[in-house]
Amino acid sequence: GAKVFDYPTATLSPESSQAEVYDSVAAPLVSSFIEGFDVDMICYGQTGSGKTFTMFGPPQSMADAAAAQEASGAGSDTVSGEGILLPEHGFVLRSGLAALEAMVGLEARGAKAVLHGSMVELSILSFTDQSVRDLLAGWAVCFVDKDNHLQGAEQMELRCAADVVRMAAAVETRLTRETRMNATSSRSHCIAVLKLTVLEGGTVRESRLQFF
Repeated sequence: GAKVFDYPTATLSPESSQAEVYDSVAAPLVSSFIEGFDVDMICYGQTGSGKTFTMFGPPQSMADAAAAQEASGAGSDTVSGEGILLPEHGFVLRSGLAALEAMVGLEARGAKAVLHGSMVELSILSFTDQSVRDLLAGWAVCFVDKDNHLQGAEQMELRCAADVVRMAAAVETRLTRETRMNATSSRSHCIAVLKLTVLEGGTVRESRLQFF
């Protein structure tokens, strides 16, 4: 018999803004993450197709956001992205800010919530030789265990909007090398992880939002 696949889908034009793409694709998944579900967001495509742009924004946009935040002090004592979030910013920054704002609602109903962020660069040298570097800890070496879980990565507590900006800006420390199709190809893959721990009604729940 026929099968029905109820996938959340959207048709987005090349002219779609970052906000439109986030609202259509990522926002519902961020809501699931806040509710306690593990979520993976995967950008797939050949070099130069826009994976990093979708996740973070144009080249250097996260470094520029961090510099602007440090100069203005915006977001240092608030979870709001006002004065920080720009139209060109992508999923990671938008999702982190949305998670912080959702935590305010959780705490308003008596829950306790903590948000952490991690970011690593994974280079596949061969099927048996993998290099994992922690972008939040000065390129310290991490490793993937036998259960395919990342071990040894720094977990940065995200308490305010400025913390999310600093975490996202770590993507700019990746090594790049020019290819025929992309002048700033990273030649590796960045994995960003948000982990939310919530204590509510005597029960602790933990969920992960992973960006690949």
